[in-house]
Amino acid sequence: MKAKTLAIIILLAVLALPPLTPPVHGGMAGGPITASVGATLRGVAPAVAPPLAKPDTLAMLEESPFGKPSFAPQPSPLARSVGEGLGVRTAQQSQNVELVGRIEGATLAVAVQGQYAYVGVGPRLVVLDVSEPSRPVEVGRTSLLPGVVRGVAVSGMYAYVADMDAGLRVIDVSDPSSPREVGSYDTPGYAIGIAVSGTYAYVADGYAGLRVIDVSNPSSPREVGFYDTPGDASGVAVSGMYAYVADGYAGLRVIDVSNPSSPREVGFYDTPGDASGVAVSGSYAYVADGRAGFVILRLLRDKVTGSVPPTGGTLSSTSGDTQFVFPAGAVTQTITLVYRHLWTDQDTGPLVGIGHTFEVTAVYSDTGQPAQLAPGQTYTVTVRYADAEKGPAIENTLALYYWDGSRWVKEPSSAVDTAANTITAHPNHLSLWAVLGETRRVYLPLVLRNYR
Repeated sequence: MKAKTLAIIILLAVLALPPLTPPVHGGMAGGPITASVGATLRGVAPAVAPPLAKPDTLAMLEESPFGKPSFAPQPSPLARSVGEGLGVRTAQQSQNVELVGRIEGATLAVAVQGQYAYVGVGPRLVVLDVSEPSRPVEVGRTSLLPGVVRGVAVSGMYAYVADMDAGLRVIDVSDPSSPREVGSYDTPGYAIGIAVSGTYAYVADGYAGLRVIDVSNPSSPREVGFYDTPGDASGVAVSGMYAYVADGYAGLRVIDVSNPSSPREVGFYDTPGDASGVAVSGSYAYVADGRAGFVILRLLRDKVTGSVPPTGGTLSSTSGDTQFVFPAGAVTQTITLVYRHLWTDQDTGPLVGIGHTFEVTAVYSDTGQPAQLAPGQTYTVTVRYADAEKGPAIENTLALYYWDGSRWVKEPSSAVDTAANTITAHPNHLSLWAVLGETRRVYLPLVLRNYR
């Protein structure tokens, strides 16, 4: 009896102890990022992506030459010690970041739309007015939800909540002061992350993978498809017709959701840690990778590597739609040539891309140092396009452009053959290239007046 009583007393004493502050490790809690991990993926897209030229092309990932991230261990910007209402700040409170507002409570999820932040506080969704960031004001909260709010996405008048073992909950937030649940779908796993695009909600459902749920009728969500990822789906981002899933120990998975009823994996990258969150912008995916830190992945459709000796040579894309021909004398030493087909066209300004943006780089095979053409030499680039790829571009305006560091510049030697569906150019440098075209031309009327 004494032993049992003593065990209870020890347990109560342990529960009464203040929470331990976890140690701050380099690469985890604080400190500026002084370098970033780069990697590359065969196949992916931006927040509102242009039409993809080849939706059935498999995605690919590769290590990028940028190296691993370096983290300087610093105290956490919001670190505090026990003793004061909001905590006693450490000597190094922050670096280049200023705390302007805060609310108390265990929060695990947040989304912002307009002047409101939608915060998961335990088993409730709380709506805060953040129009004055230094004074966030609670304007409404839901009643107790059946699970813990782990993810929030807001679209239109609804907030979509990943509610752990309670699945997806749909909250009407048209009146921020009175958010109320109007629909739900009990997913088979543990709903941790969520993204919404159009009339579909994409739920990262733990061991149950990615679930695709039709929310066109918010009061009656229904699952229309799923993909059982190999890991534990913890986060999800959607761009264009692809969902990017942070899949725990299985890294980043790229899922084609162009057919919501039949999602399929088209690419992956096995990150060094446990992927728990992901965001996508342009041709890059940004992954929160647990203890392995922050990983940046570059998204590609294709990558081909080959050698070109001084006697000349050729290199073609995997599909053969892009070809490079180097004549004898184009290089003075053997080079290793790398072709990378980027996933999306970017920063096209008034022009429009047709899905053919690619980078050509080279190093000397014996030294690994960057290489260029011999002075006065050129090579031939031929890009073949399909009629379906042209989109809104005016075909006879299509041309090869190179990126000069701030804008796209038309290659002077570029010529389009609309009968053969090819663009050919003879540039004198390696670069980042894109096939771009005009979408409209304005003709001003000519008015002739007969003066007598």
